[in-house]
Amino acid sequence: MLPEVASPDMDPVGKQFFDFYRTGRGYHPRSINSTTAWVDIMPYGFMNFSMSGHLDEIAPRPVLLVTGENAHSRYMSEDVMKALTGDNKEMIVVPGATHVDLYDKTDVIPFKEITEFFHKNLK
Repeated sequence: MLPEVASPDMDPVGKQFFDFYRTGRGYHPRSINSTTAWVDIMPYGFMNFSMSGHLDEIAPRPVLLVTGENAHSRYMSEDVMKALTGDNKEMIVVPGATHVDLYDKTDVIPFKEITEFFHKNLK
């Protein structure tokens, strides 16, 4: 899915994924995102499954969403927050972070807030 070499005109989101999956930062020879390992037997149906269509099945369990301020996927977390009922939901927006930053940049991942959420809600 990702090219062997990043092009100068690559879109910013594609570049973020390239910088993770195609470099030592996140590359693995058996990763479908690091290589051209996408094949006909991949679970494409799961990727098209509307998980947000089943949010009512989560209630009344506590929910924590973590997104980056500059994440291309941030709108998804915001949509989930709007759709979830009750007051047992939290969303952390990490300042300056992108979607991919939250994979491995331990200096921006909000471990303290995540830990507090779990201590509060896992009893």
